[in-house]
Amino acid sequence: VDSLVYAIVNQKLSEDDPTTTNWDQSKVMLGTGKVGAMYLGSWSVSQMRDAATKAGANPEDIGYMPFPSTSGKLCSVLQPDYKYAINKHSKN
Repeated sequence: VDSLVYAIVNQKLSEDDPTTTNWDQSKVMLGTGKVGAMYLGSWSVSQMRDAATKAGANPEDIGYMPFPSTSGKLCSVLQPDYKYAINKHSKN
């Protein structure tokens, strides 16, 4: 992932200032096709689709590609971000 992000910025395929954002505007830009892809978690899909609908675009145009893959199989859980946690007993 790090090398992909580096290549995107190095080849000037990202926005001019990747350290700042307008979250609400970026959702509209994705929904209307002004932005081709965003690296986000599954929690953002419903927000992106809502923004597309409000902008008069087709919310079904918003998709999600699970990442990473393990042995060629896609591995991802679709759920909102408020459920993410690390157990206090975890060694990690």
